[in-house]
Amino acid sequence: MKRCILFSYFVITFFLFNSCNKNTNANSTLNFQIVNRVNNTPIELGKTYWLKNNDSIIIERFDYYISEISTSNGSHSNISNTLYLINEDNSKVAVANSHSLTNMTALTMNLSLTNEQNNSNPSSFSNSNPLSSIKNMYWSEWTKYRYIVFEGRILSNGQNKTFTYHTGLEYKTSVAASGNLSLSSDNIIYLNIDKIFYPTSGNNLNQDTELVTHSDASQHSITTKFVQNFGNAFSF
Repeated sequence: MKRCILFSYFVITFFLFNSCNKNTNANSTLNFQIVNRVNNTPIELGKTYWLKNNDSIIIERFDYYISEISTSNGSHSNISNTLYLINEDNSKVAVANSHSLTNMTALTMNLSLTNEQNNSNPSSFSNSNPLSSIKNMYWSEWTKYRYIVFEGRILSNGQNKTFTYHTGLEYKTSVAASGNLSLSSDNIIYLNIDKIFYPTSGNNLNQDTELVTHSDASQHSITTKFVQNFGNAFSF
């Protein structure tokens, strides 16, 4: 009789425990998509979009990492260790949370890699991994990764100007936002590319002298300005 009672106790405890776990995980994932756009128009590589002053832009490559995504609802916070490489083929992010919550009120994410990730060997990863050599984000000259690869052309006053922004090494930035992000639906975060060149706050990138950086020491001023504008160009 005691064995039956004990067995029943363990069965009930097992189902209660699993039931609680299911409820905890039911709404614990924050989903959002990052939409790269110019003047409120989502971009496609190779197409022309208008900037200010009748200038236009053609984006030929656009890849960037986001890492260490932190979410909070004021009472609980969570940091995801999942790394994402955002580009034309991959723009969706899913952040698992350790608490059962219905919404988030704050989100931060780094536009870079951790030191451990940055010191990785790209040939050691499968093709699907964001750090794989096939992603062409590794910077052989520095034996480190590029965090942002942004390439294209600006057409201004009849001139076709090539731009190349490659950031890495110590040139890191993060995005922080507050607002209501629901766990029950998809959320959208916008990267307003026009504000990289013409920021709401900060300094414009000079289209004659500040169109190229590979994060060399001699390009510190350009790289710093670009990274700051890039981080401030996100909206929620």
